[in-house]
Amino acid sequence: MKKIILSICFLFGALTFVTAQQGQGGGKAAKRMAQMKQRLKDEVKLTDVQIDSVMAINQAYQPKQSEIRMDQSMSDTDKQTKMKAMNDERAKRIEAAIGKEASAKVQEFNAKQKGAGGGGNRPQGQGNN
Repeated sequence: MKKIILSICFLFGALTFVTAQQGQGGGKAAKRMAQMKQRLKDEVKLTDVQIDSVMAINQAYQPKQSEIRMDQSMSDTDKQTKMKAMNDERAKRIEAAIGKEASAKVQEFNAKQKGAGGGGNRPQGQGNN
């Protein structure tokens, strides 16, 4: 009986710890997304529908990009090639969703973000390897 109670207490403690850890990063990601949406609205002048489309497409590609970045078996050159192909594919989907003119504005915005260090990409040679 004591072992069962001890096991339940341990599981409850572990669950609390894991939940607390997950909650810490979630607020930052949500805040960044809200800021990005606002900047797309203010700077790129997209409608709410266009912003939702762009954000949904970007979110669909994030797990794939993370998978490529984390793949230790790929060389940096292979990673860059795959990322470029994926970014081209994503740009085509965005263009199909919001139109050529708005898509060009989004690409220009993304280029500015990347140049300002806000794109999440690190300069070459400064990875976690």
